[in-house]
Amino acid sequence: MVAKRILLSLLIGGMVLSGCSQAGTAAKNPSEEAVITVLTHEFTGPDKEFIQIKEELQNKMIEQKTSVLQNDDPKLKEYNAYMNKTYEAYFSEKGYSRFKPFAFGYHFLGGEYEMEIKTSQLKKQTENPDTYAFVLEVDYQTDKGEEKEFEVIGTATVASEGKIEQLDIDEDEGLKLQIQKDSYQ
Repeated sequence: MVAKRILLSLLIGGMVLSGCSQAGTAAKNPSEEAVITVLTHEFTGPDKEFIQIKEELQNKMIEQKTSVLQNDDPKLKEYNAYMNKTYEAYFSEKGYSRFKPFAFGYHFLGGEYEMEIKTSQLKKQTENPDTYAFVLEVDYQTDKGEEKEFEVIGTATVASEGKIEQLDIDEDEGLKLQIQKDSYQ
């Protein structure tokens, strides 16, 4: 089911790319693809592999009675490898360095839930052609079947080579807080 949701989100992303590309240009704009792919990972899922890695990290920290694992810890290395596989190709070196502390930020909040992007808009800014504004409608469903929609708004600055330099979530209508709240119920 998660695989179907991810595929659906990628298809929606493809439609957005087609709809937002400039007339006469190919729909396969690497900058737009990078932004949509990263947003899809952040606001869809979490997938089973991530859940397993997250639970193992949390268990290890509980076992060691710590909130920080050593850099050479095998579980932390596994998480970093998964994060790199998921995101690194879409960012410049500087951009990835900025993004890493926030990667999977919504998925680390706890609880059992699913998210998926219902609709998305991506628009290149005329005043700054390296910046894209995005608006996502994210469907959030708790393990109890309660469903809510949240609008997520932000910007992404993309370098000339199609790599993300900066990704900012400006507003999420309380999605992060809702995930946290639901994880304690």
